[in-house]
Amino acid sequence: MSNTLKIAILSPVCQLGGMFAGGAIGTFVHGALPGHTLDLGRILPAAFFALFGLLAGGALWGMLIARFSGSSETRRGAGAGAIWAISALAIALALTPIEVALVEQAGSPLPLRNLFTLLFVPAVFIVCFVTAWTMSVALRRRGREARNALLTGLACAGAFLVVNILMDALGWQVGAPRAAERFTMLTVAFGGCLAASAALGGALQIALSRSGASAPIAVR
Repeated sequence: MSNTLKIAILSPVCQLGGMFAGGAIGTFVHGALPGHTLDLGRILPAAFFALFGLLAGGALWGMLIARFSGSSETRRGAGAGAIWAISALAIALALTPIEVALVEQAGSPLPLRNLFTLLFVPAVFIVCFVTAWTMSVALRRRGREARNALLTGLACAGAFLVVNILMDALGWQVGAPRAAERFTMLTVAFGGCLAASAALGGALQIALSRSGASAPIAVR
C-alpha cells in the first residue's frame, strides 16, 4: 500500500477520531447537539473539550504527515497539525449561528441544500488551505507553500462537494421534509468531512513529497 493511500486512510482516523472523542465529552457538557443553541455558557465548555480532542488528533496527524512525506520534522509537523485543529474549530464555531439561521430560515430565494453547499464547501477549502500552507512552512517546503495550499484546498473542497452531491441524489437533502428528524445536515456534513479529511491527507502528502528535497520514507 502506498504512503499516499495509507495517510488518506489514517487522516480521518486521527482527525475525526480526535473530534469525536472531544465532541462526545463536549456534547455531554453542552447538553445538546452542537449547532443547536446560541447559549455561550454551554457552547464554550463544549468547545474546550472539542478543542482538546481536535488538538490531540491533529498533532498525531501532523506527525504522520511529516513521516509519510519524507521529513524528519515530526515535532514541527505536530505543531502544524494543531493549527489544523484550531482552524477547524474556529470555522465550526463561526458556522454555528449561521447553521441555526439556516435551519430556521424561511423565504430564502435559494433552497436550504444550496445554501448549505455555498457555506460549507468554501469553509472546507479555507481550513485545508490554511492547514496545507502551515504544514508546508513547518516542513520547510519553502517557495511551494502557496501551490501546495491551493491544490490541497481545492482537492478537499472538491471531495466535500462530490459527497454532498451524491448524498443529495440519494435522498439526503438538507432542508427536505423530516430532514431534521434524520439529522440530515449533520449526516451530510460528516460524510463530506470524512471525504475532505482523506483528501487532505492524500493530496498534502503528494504535494509535500514532490516539493521535498528527499524521497518519501516508506512507512510500514
